Amino acid sequence: MSPTAHNVNMHAGQSIVVGVDGSSPSRSAIRWSMHRAALTGASVVLAHIVEDVMTAPPAHMSAEITETEHAFLQAEVDFAHLIEHGVSVSSSLLQGDPLEQLAAASEHMVMLAIGTHKTGFVQGRIFGSKFIQLAARASSPVAFIPNVSTRRRGGIVVGVSDAAAEHETICFAAAEAARTGHELTIVHCWDMSRKPAALAHDRQEERARFGALFSDAVLAEAQTIAMKAQPQILVRTRSVRRPAAEGLIDASAAASLLVIGRSHRNVSLPGTVGSIAHDVLLNLNGATVVIHDTLPMRRRAFSHRTQGIATAWLLCSDR
Repeated sequence: MSPTAHNVNMHAGQSIVVGVDGSSPSRSAIRWSMHRAALTGASVVLAHIVEDVMTAPPAHMSAEITETEHAFLQAEVDFAHLIEHGVSVSSSLLQGDPLEQLAAASEHMVMLAIGTHKTGFVQGRIFGSKFIQLAARASSPVAFIPNVSTRRRGGIVVGVSDAAAEHETICFAAAEAARTGHELTIVHCWDMSRKPAALAHDRQEERARFGALFSDAVLAEAQTIAMKAQPQILVRTRSVRRPAAEGLIDASAAASLLVIGRSHRNVSLPGTVGSIAHDVLLNLNGATVVIHDTLPMRRRAFSHRTQGIATAWLLCSDR
């Protein structure tokens, strides 16, 4: 049994690595990953992590544990083949901290997939609720798959806050729409509830007007990026005046996939996700893929189209 995830990367390339622990959500992640692999030509690596213990067991017990865990992995491989027999599936038995091992296993992979129950907390003996940190620590996009029905779902939804800084997120979502033949809905959420309600009515109206203009500008830029990346897809935009996490969860309620950036903007806190991604992942209602951001907040790259409106909105909000 390898103490590191290095042996997982023997399968690196066009592979999806799936964290497995025998739970029902873990099986959901296997199903989702196998169907995706069948459509994309990827292979699948099932990774199972045995946590370190303070006291090492006797040699004969260690061998028995290893044999049991390998038998478990073989059963999961057999299950995966029942879903898509044409997809190449391999397994890897790892030892150590589950978060560190899965993050390391994602290196050079096209995606890391992990199962969760419907409220977002991972269910099973291995992963625990700290799984959200994988969105920040993994090297690849991370797919969080809740244990919910995928029937009657359709469409790709991507959440944006700054189109220029989220180019990769938008392009990933556009590619998903092109691959699946679904339409792409780009959602921008904006909320003014953080400001005192005591503002004069005309000031509130002014802020709302600039907020709507800014949202429309961000959406127009994001639509341009998506259409340039995948000219053949149908792209819709949606401006939502609600807190971002609430708006994205609602907008993606019937979608086959929600795509978001990890929304972390504080460079002094590496390895963490922002509040939007955190709240979305705690309230999942469908498959969600988290893409790494390209720029921190302090280096926001608003285009010329949105810069003037953003400045006016901020000035109006601060008066």
